[in-house]
Amino acid sequence: ALLANIAGARGLEAAAHLASANANLRRGDARQSGDPHMCYQAALDSAKTALELYQAEADLRGQAMALHATAAARINCGNFEGAVRVAKDALRLWQDLELVRYELLELQSLAQWYMKAGRAEQALPFAQEAYSIAREEETSRDWEVSTMRLMTQVLCSARRFDQALQVAGDAAAEARQRGDLPGELAALRSSLEARVLRGQTWEALQVVGEAMAVAAKLGNAREQATLLRTMAQMHLQQNRLDEALIAAKRSLKLCQDAGDCARERMGAVHIVIRAMCLSQQSKEAIQVLEEERDHWNGREDQRREAVALLTMVSLHLQRSSHQDAVWAAEDAFSLFEEVDDKAGQGVSMQMLAEVHLAAKEYDSAMEAAEKAIPLLQEAGDRRGHLGALLLTTQVEELRLGVSQLDPTSTKFRQGALRAVQSAKNATSLAD
Repeated sequence: ALLANIAGARGLEAAAHLASANANLRRGDARQSGDPHMCYQAALDSAKTALELYQAEADLRGQAMALHATAAARINCGNFEGAVRVAKDALRLWQDLELVRYELLELQSLAQWYMKAGRAEQALPFAQEAYSIAREEETSRDWEVSTMRLMTQVLCSARRFDQALQVAGDAAAEARQRGDLPGELAALRSSLEARVLRGQTWEALQVVGEAMAVAAKLGNAREQATLLRTMAQMHLQQNRLDEALIAAKRSLKLCQDAGDCARERMGAVHIVIRAMCLSQQSKEAIQVLEEERDHWNGREDQRREAVALLTMVSLHLQRSSHQDAVWAAEDAFSLFEEVDDKAGQGVSMQMLAEVHLAAKEYDSAMEAAEKAIPLLQEAGDRRGHLGALLLTTQVEELRLGVSQLDPTSTKFRQGALRAVQSAKNATSLAD
């Protein structure tokens, strides 16, 4: 009885460590920490401990789950080879246990990791096996669709476009034959992606039309909005600005009517603004953004309201409306501050510095840039941090250039030293 209690305690401890690993993985993925790497390292430590405990218990299922968590943590810590080695160990355990669902998950993870690492040919066997299992075993249609989508993505990454189109075309035909509208829509999406990547714009636009018809039958406004946005992007690439703007506005209208398509709505707004700016309609673009700001304000969504304001900063800056740009940047900073979004605060300060720089208000530009640096550093935004450091160097150099200071004076030398130090910090961060 005592041994049983000890064993049971070990199992509970292993489960607790595994839960901690998965929680840290989610936190890292959601960027809920200033430094996501710390979350992934904590996940790795917890997963390793869970694995040791499950091994002591001879719990194969627990071992496989801990191995998968270890692999996911390693891939996010930059240890690709270690991650795929451990994932393959987990895959073998899932196969031994005949747990098809988990086997599919592991196969998909391996395929995705190889593909993202630019090794599509090595990803292909895992994607093919997953798709084959999903079609042969008694799995849900969702599994077949997800593995088909991954299969076509891997084939496109390997530049095997003909094969990708064949897989997508067969899947669409089979789904159509059995009256499976969601399956047909997913296959058409895969076909569309392959056509776009291959540069077949007209053929891709035809697929968009087919997919729109299926999405309309399903009453899927979100999907229709996404497809219209894709159509608008293709028109933009061909410099057909009027067609792009029409498609983008249709996408935005669908999102506005649906009311629950926040991500798609923001994507549509982005394309509308881009098309308007290219068409020299910056004033109309600002009006669209003001409507978006009011919309998110009414929903008390500070982050999205702030994003709309930051986009307005860029447009006001293009129009040399410096004071309007300053107000928009300051309002965005306040909104990000309300939700304790350090990255958003940092970007707001950086954009404010760029506005002051354009207005040749060098002291104000330096003040904003120096506020941005610690915020972006704390948020783990390496690119933004580097940009802010370079901005301080630029501001200091311009400030010295217009000053009436004697180059031999102490104040001038101090300014020059600050510029040099900022440049050194930027170089160090870039390395």
